[in-house]
Amino acid sequence: MINISVSYETCDNGTFDFDYYMKKHIPMVNALIKDGCKGIVVQRPIAGDINQDSPIICLTIIKFENMGDVERYFLSSISDIKNDIGNFTNVIPQVSFNDVIF
Repeated sequence: MINISVSYETCDNGTFDFDYYMKKHIPMVNALIKDGCKGIVVQRPIAGDINQDSPIICLTIIKFENMGDVERYFLSSISDIKNDIGNFTNVIPQVSFNDVIF
């Protein structure tokens, strides 16, 4: 299993529109990669004192069976995905490709 982690980190003057992200961006990404995607998880910190210094605005995990599916479905759609980022945030996403070991 391969997980792609996309994190949007807290920064000065950073903005993030969760409404657009959940109603437009994630459905668009899902439509592009749905034939190879095993699931998408979107997380944001719980409001309150426990997360007052959270370094993350949003963390999204996109799951694939193998690297071939990542290349076939995600990487082939990366231009469309990147072109939409400015519609919901001015934060540069941090992306990592991870082998699930447990």
